Amino acid sequence: MKKYFLGLSFGLLVLASCQPDTLEDDSPTPLTIDFIGTWDRDSVLLNEIDGGGNRTRVESEANEGWYKFNTGNTGILHLSSGDYAINWNYNATAGTILISEIDWVNQTYSLTTFSPKQIKLIGKRSIGGGVQEERVLYLSKR
Repeated sequence: MKKYFLGLSFGLLVLASCQPDTLEDDSPTPLTIDFIGTWDRDSVLLNEIDGGGNRTRVESEANEGWYKFNTGNTGILHLSSGDYAINWNYNATAGTILISEIDWVNQTYSLTTFSPKQIKLIGKRSIGGGVQEERVLYLSKR
């Protein structure tokens, strides 16, 4: 009986050691953001990137306006100079949002999430001669 119990215990020990300790997801689901509502533009940074990748800050604004993202992918950009119509489209799978607004028409931004209510958007566009403009928006939801 002792040999049987030892054999059974050894077999269970071997079997238990073959099981994974944890189940980890190698590709976690990105945080899905609910854009519907009003988002303050905490800061808007504009950089110029030369052909060598060097950045130069061109413009910096703090607390300049807000976005209101409506259902149906429409909305408003409110600035001190007035309200402007926008269109937008969020792609949660790609982690991007396309915003079409005054001066930045059909701009795709990569999305970094700090929380469901605080995000960072980075958009780039070519302005010729190997130079790009980079726009960085920090937004917080009201």
